[in-house]
Amino acid sequence: MRNALLAFALLGLAMPARAQDAVLLLDTSNSMSGRSDGKPRIEVMREAVAEFARERRGLRMGLMAFGHRRPGDCADVELLARPGTDSAAMLARLDDLSSRGLSPIAGGIAEASRVASRVILVTDGAESCVPDPCAAIRESRGRTGRAQVNIVAFDVPGRREWAQLGCIARATGGRLVPAANADDLPRAIAEAAGAAPRRARPELPGAPRRAPPVTTLELEAREVPGGPLMQVGSWTLLSLTDPPRTVLSGTAQAQPRLRIPSGRYELRVSARTMRVVERFDVTGPAMTHRVVMNPGTLQPQGGLVPGAPPRGGEWTILAEEVSGYRPGEEVATSIVAQPTFQLVQGSYRVRFRSGEAMAETIAFVPAAGTVPVRVDLGAAEVTLATLRDGKPVKAEFWEMHRPGLERPIVSFGDVTPRVVLRAGEWRVRARIDNVWYEAPLSLAPGQAARLQIAVP
Repeated sequence: MRNALLAFALLGLAMPARAQDAVLLLDTSNSMSGRSDGKPRIEVMREAVAEFARERRGLRMGLMAFGHRRPGDCADVELLARPGTDSAAMLARLDDLSSRGLSPIAGGIAEASRVASRVILVTDGAESCVPDPCAAIRESRGRTGRAQVNIVAFDVPGRREWAQLGCIARATGGRLVPAANADDLPRAIAEAAGAAPRRARPELPGAPRRAPPVTTLELEAREVPGGPLMQVGSWTLLSLTDPPRTVLSGTAQAQPRLRIPSGRYELRVSARTMRVVERFDVTGPAMTHRVVMNPGTLQPQGGLVPGAPPRGGEWTILAEEVSGYRPGEEVATSIVAQPTFQLVQGSYRVRFRSGEAMAETIAFVPAAGTVPVRVDLGAAEVTLATLRDGKPVKAEFWEMHRPGLERPIVSFGDVTPRVVLRAGEWRVRARIDNVWYEAPLSLAPGQAARLQIAVP
């Protein structure tokens, strides 16, 4: 592998012309941890780049990646090798690239355009950092130059992703090259780089289409490689024909078996708080497709401030960049003080709410790893009371106001309610017998405060 990468680094030394410079821009975001044809897509991409390096000559090719270092960071774009430089040491880092973060496609193209006049983007999906990447790229071209972008769409799942990638290619005068599966990816990279002719699609006029052979397919799921069969919540299998159609929906059988035409399929498996989406080819008279969930473990803990004791509250786990989930989709919830979540590899938004305070952070959960996460609210706990002649009187309800808060926080019930509020300046009102009484409240992070309002 490393010898192939060294050859790749030296390709550009024979052609000094700047017009020949190109950058291979690799999507190493977390979606590339999803599996295609039995392998993580990032692993398939590494092998395809190595094959391209061995077989192609006469190209001054640089290397850049995005989404490989930091979860939740739209600026995670790194130039690994400049075109035409001896960058074997940096190219060797390709083996160490991991899929961790977001997909800043527009930002990656803008950075690559500063380096070369042609960009070859290899990606499996859509932009996750700006709402309109086509507009962002058109705007950036005025600042960074008019680089042509050819896009290799590797096992791209849906029409929305295809439409977005096609728009980007057209906006830069490039083209969109499909790579249907792992075997097709090296050819697609070479074609996008201009080192191979476009794929021909010969078809004999009037020739009848042959019906594809039928395969007996058996599905099974395991939590870890070699582990026992696991209980699945549901299986869904789609045939990736045009248009796609569902051939299996919602069954929770342990090992569903079905006879289907050979071809390419997408499998969606859900089990507990995990969901896996894989695409693979169904071939031969019989085959078994095994899904390995490889969950990681997230162990969150919340508190008022750093160092404060853990406290109970409401936990919500949202997908940030997770293969098989939409960004922002709710994955799991819990009201346990210190819960444990089993999750597929990916970047998650971990949200903690206690009382009226809420905070969140981004966490990357690796396959088969355990990640402890601390979320601190920057809040205080305050006990409220209204006193008449020194004795507590129950208020009908309380209102808590602060600058920038659209609506007041309202509390009903207890004679002396205890609430958690973000630190800062508040104005607290209590209503008794339809009369309002109020007082200012200043809270420091982590403070245990008490506010008493005297009423006549």
